[in-house]
Amino acid sequence: IGEGNFSEILKATHRVSKKVTAIKRINKFKLSKVRKEQDINMEKHCLGKLKDCKYVIDIYYSFQDELNYYINFEYVSGGELWELCKIFGLISISKVKFFFAQLILALEEIHGMGIVHRDIKPENILLMPDTRMIKFVDFGTARDLLDPSVKGSGNSAKGKRVYDHFVGTPNFMPPEAIHNKGSNEKTDIWALGGTVYHIFSGFPPLLGASEYIIFKKALEEELIFEGNWNSDLKELIQKMMKKDSEERISLAEIKKDKFFQNCDFENLKTWEEIQKENTKIEEIV
Repeated sequence: IGEGNFSEILKATHRVSKKVTAIKRINKFKLSKVRKEQDINMEKHCLGKLKDCKYVIDIYYSFQDELNYYINFEYVSGGELWELCKIFGLISISKVKFFFAQLILALEEIHGMGIVHRDIKPENILLMPDTRMIKFVDFGTARDLLDPSVKGSGNSAKGKRVYDHFVGTPNFMPPEAIHNKGSNEKTDIWALGGTVYHIFSGFPPLLGASEYIIFKKALEEELIFEGNWNSDLKELIQKMMKKDSEERISLAEIKKDKFFQNCDFENLKTWEEIQKENTKIEEIV
């Protein structure tokens, strides 16, 4: 049901209980070839700490054989958020706000446990099939600010320096990660801004023919907002994606922003309510 550079996700059914789960099978040879073995421990560590977070995929157990590592997860059948917005974006502001608000609440819990995800993007957010509730996945490149003894693999060539903060997906990486200068909660704020940009527009905030071009845009150029953007959403994303991490807006400030005026974070509207609203009103911006 899914595939990565050195892993695949399989749908599994327990022979006795009949419970359906997902199993991530990670090829040991491919993993060692790119020196990413420590990312397995980081993912298991983070998911263990976040086990009670309703917006994070639940982990059940892990095991290994001579060829592979296996991690057994909660099965989430609604697909990736990316699949919902990959062509034209969500367009409807109420739908964007529905997912944006959940992402904020999820990061509040994740950051509250000292975890920084460091690879937030629509592909790493799964959806429950009916409720469209989000589930964060892929914590292999995450960082535990409260327990520095647990380290991921970072990025390195054989025998070369390890870049601890130069991790993530280029289209969503902030300047401090590109420069390997650091990563913290504000790193996730940048990537969250880029993810919301993608949700609305249908494409990432930074595009280029090579990683070098993408990084150059992140470091030197201002964001481009093509098409008919909601002005409040545009301004909020700009505040989230300031090049200087110290200048970026916090999660608490995002919740108070005028874009979320009249949004009750304690009682978010359901997907069913949002669908009805959009049936009654042709809401674009």
